Amino acid sequence: MNILLLGSGGREHALAWKIAASPLTTKFWCAPGNAGIAQEAECVALDIADHAAVVAFCKANNVDFVVVGPEAPLVAGLVDRLSAAGIKTFGPTAAAAALEGSKGFMKDLCARHAIPTAAYARFTEPAEAKDYIRRHGRSRAGNLFQLTLTDQSGRFRTIAVLCKFTSDRGSRAGRQAAQFVK
Repeated sequence: MNILLLGSGGREHALAWKIAASPLTTKFWCAPGNAGIAQEAECVALDIADHAAVVAFCKANNVDFVVVGPEAPLVAGLVDRLSAAGIKTFGPTAAAAALEGSKGFMKDLCARHAIPTAAYARFTEPAEAKDYIRRHGRSRAGNLFQLTLTDQSGRFRTIAVLCKFTSDRGSRAGRQAAQFVK
């Protein structure tokens, strides 16, 4: 079986190690890969954000199966695109990947269906966030705040700041963190 693995991190390295060991594997590529993965697969210079290029590579090389590792191409719909082209793929569709790829989507889904999760709120203005921190500054967790800041889609630019201080220190940390997502 001709297999293409997409990604370059530790998760993909572990996948590469097991895929390479399979007796079902005939030819094995990884894009973009890394030095460790290169010991298991042929690393190819392929932009995995370019879905048309990935499909073209698969067709040109008779790829039987694709494994998509990183979150970004999953959320961007690469599995959907490969499946539409008739290429067997392991990974969630864009709709399913949104569960992990969008904090906002996941928190809204949990709230809508009464699925237990940590308290959260969304803000578009720093003053709203500061007010929330002040109002909830005496939590049972000892003033522990997790400020998850995202871009407007709720994806990809998520950073978390844990503040186990006073609500004033939490507000200051929130203002500082907000500078990174503008």
